[in-house]
Amino acid sequence: MIQKNCYSPAEGERERRLRLCSISQACRYLGISQPTFRKLVKQGELPQGRKIAGIRERIWNKENIEEYARKNGK
Repeated sequence: MIQKNCYSPAEGERERRLRLCSISQACRYLGISQPTFRKLVKQGELPQGRKIAGIRERIWNKENIEEYARKNGK
């Protein structure tokens, strides 16, 4: 009898992508403009986004964005 694995790589990839957001999504969540967001990144208040193969723009981890929002009352 073959036992099926509960974890599928495709499901893991989907979950990982759900935790990521674009600059426009992050700005909407924080209620700030893209230039302000970029300024916060440059000042080190927000982390640098990551480049992922196949995606043109940088992406951010939603947990980092949410942590910034909690610390700054957003």
